[in-house]
Amino acid sequence: GPMAFNITATLDRLQSYVQAHGGFRNVVVGEPKSPPTDSLSAAIWTQSVDVTKVFLGGGTREVYSVLVRVYRNWLSEPRDQVEKDLAHSVSALMEDLLADFELGGGVVAIDPAGMEGSGVTIRWGHVEISNVMFRVVDITLPLIVDDSATLAP
Repeated sequence: GPMAFNITATLDRLQSYVQAHGGFRNVVVGEPKSPPTDSLSAAIWTQSVDVTKVFLGGGTREVYSVLVRVYRNWLSEPRDQVEKDLAHSVSALMEDLLADFELGGGVVAIDPAGMEGSGVTIRWGHVEISNVMFRVVDITLPLIVDDSATLAP
């Protein structure tokens, strides 16, 4: 039968959380099509959804793999501050996420060590958006969610 995943609510909650905890001026849902203008920005989107358990009565447990990408203009001055700003921001966000993470809804927890699949990963790289180069940090967050999907008979 059809599955009704409540992915939108989870992204909205995560957007609010990241906005409050990472020191970002701007956090958007979806990959930006134009270059972020604030010194530190973030974007959030879903990478995958996996059903990992089906409970008696049809309830489910899923893992939403959500990407949080943090952006800093690569040409920002002073140059050595780019890495430091990103490191500080990501560190602060991860500390909060892993310490007291409360998103509400059906989100049970972040799965840092990958007990339900893949764990948290943090990867550094570069991304070009409309001829502007950004230093980025990609944080993959596996969110364990209970009962956002209902398996209809």
